[in-house]
Amino acid sequence: MYKVFFSWEAQEDLEEIMDNYDRKKANSGLVFFAKVDKVLGLLESTPKLFKKKILHFRRAIIGKSPYVIYYQIIEEDKDVEILAILHGKRGSDFIKRKLNI
Repeated sequence: MYKVFFSWEAQEDLEEIMDNYDRKKANSGLVFFAKVDKVLGLLESTPKLFKKKILHFRRAIIGKSPYVIYYQIIEEDKDVEILAILHGKRGSDFIKRKLNI
């Protein structure tokens, strides 16, 4: 099993997205978080399930939402670091800036 953790930037992304959902409809942020939690479970057990998208960074699609999780695997520590949660239609330049590439 791998340990999954969020960078502070990814934590901010998650909170902002959940707040936006809640502004549209009460408790919809929690519904979104449940979808994120399912992906986190997959990353704990099979982090290589999702393909590399940019360099060594991988992208996991959050089911039935427009958002994706960008992450990296740190093999020597058996860690998965969540780097960003972004809208899937973001341009590659924006994504690279978020990932500090």
